[in-house]
Amino acid sequence: MRKLIIVIGLAVLQAISVSAQKSPDPAKADIKTAPVMKAPTRTQFTGTKTAPASETPKATTPAGPNSSDFYLTSAKATIYTGNDNKEQPSQMQMVIILGKEGVGNYKIPTSQYKEFPVNSATEFPFQFYYDRNYYPSKLCLTNVESAGAAISIIYSPNFPLDAWKIEKVVFTLEFRDGNGNLHPALGTKNIVFTNIGALLNEANTTLVCEADQFLFPAKAYIKK
Repeated sequence: MRKLIIVIGLAVLQAISVSAQKSPDPAKADIKTAPVMKAPTRTQFTGTKTAPASETPKATTPAGPNSSDFYLTSAKATIYTGNDNKEQPSQMQMVIILGKEGVGNYKIPTSQYKEFPVNSATEFPFQFYYDRNYYPSKLCLTNVESAGAAISIIYSPNFPLDAWKIEKVVFTLEFRDGNGNLHPALGTKNIVFTNIGALLNEANTTLVCEADQFLFPAKAYIKK
């Protein structure tokens, strides 16, 4: 009887032990596993960043010279005689025109007349009617820019059969300001008239050489 009681007791203890192993631990049951937080992944940009374009400062163009500050201070004509000379007694004079008005001339006394030989070049300086103290505006470069410039070569033969052949004329002008400085572009300007072939005689007495507003040769023609 005593052995039976011991056996029953052991069975009860074993049953309790198995039940305890199957029951979850209340302390462990309330523990929740926190989710694993992943660090944000940085994206690697391989492209090159373009710096904002900086605005290039605009270059300022310096103001050009004022034409009203420049005046004709010197002028001359070089005449190239062709195959028919000018005889010593025959007269030749010239007039220089700025814009539409004569501003000077070349004229010498009869005693100073010379022959212009065949195939020769002769230089003639002009004398002005005006200067800086007397109507200087007549010599201003603005007159050229409005209507150009010209020279008239006037021939008076000593006798009716005399003639003078002109092949080429170089018209030289010099413009300076009040301080004596040459104009940067038109300071000394050579205006060349070529292949003229003008035969001056008693019927055809005047050769006109005209330059445009930019002092380029425009035309040369005989005026009776």
